[in-house]
Amino acid sequence: MKDFIISGPICTHAGIIEGSFPLREGEIVLLQGENGIGKSSLIQFIKMNKGLRDSFQISFSDQFPLRSVNNIQVSVFLEMLAVDFKSFHQLDIFDELKLLLNKTINDLSGGENQLLKLLITLSFDVDAYILDEPSTFLDKVKVQKLKMVLNDKKRQGKYTLIIEHRSDLFEDILDRKVEILKQEQGLVIHEL
Repeated sequence: MKDFIISGPICTHAGIIEGSFPLREGEIVLLQGENGIGKSSLIQFIKMNKGLRDSFQISFSDQFPLRSVNNIQVSVFLEMLAVDFKSFHQLDIFDELKLLLNKTINDLSGGENQLLKLLITLSFDVDAYILDEPSTFLDKVKVQKLKMVLNDKKRQGKYTLIIEHRSDLFEDILDRKVEILKQEQGLVIHEL
């Protein structure tokens, strides 16, 4: 499979981001930068980029919690999405999910909501996963389980981009780091 190239200029609320960086097959890349510099805007750019969407199947997890208009049960919600969690059985994370099945979406704690959202995102068999602040509300045990799932996706040759302030949590599974920097000429993407 070819590289998944993210390249500027990309217009964000903080300015125009210049530069590019590739995601390579089976690679986990961390994107970092100061608050408000345009990391989440970069994700929106990727979502709207027809060329990338036509070339790669992408599953996204953003910063916003899952909400249900009808406050339905998690099990019904998963059925509606046709989510297949078979691949998580061997990763010791399925037990966590089973505890949530009878709860309603709106009654989930912040950590439960985040875990469910990440499992839904990672349950789809796509080319690339883009996770915006995946450690939000997760304790260390759940972060470790998330890393197990991400490593499994890596072994499958999937592309993974993580946007995260707490980069130390994922240090041991990263292949590379990329940063959006503010410079005199504007915002640039810099590989670390």
